[in-house]
Amino acid sequence: MAILITHRGADWNQELYDRTMERVIPDPSNPPEGLIATYGGPSQTGGWKVTDIWESEAHWERFRDDTLIPVAQEIQAPPFDSDIGELHNKIVTERVAA
Repeated sequence: MAILITHRGADWNQELYDRTMERVIPDPSNPPEGLIATYGGPSQTGGWKVTDIWESEAHWERFRDDTLIPVAQEIQAPPFDSDIGELHNKIVTERVAA
């Protein structure tokens, strides 16, 4: 079952997010196995917010444990909180550009 994860980091910013993404997904045309989509941007409450959609929690956990956590530790990234739940619905259009 697909899952939706929202990560929030009060001490994160665009520079830190970009630096992390360059390391964990160096080639966006070749995303990690199980990643359906990821979106990142500033949070209205401060810091940074990332929303991911993964094919399963197992895919997310493998990426988190094997890739994300080692990179975050290496660059001494501040912590973030994650809210994980089942994905109920999605609508994706090509009209939005980052």
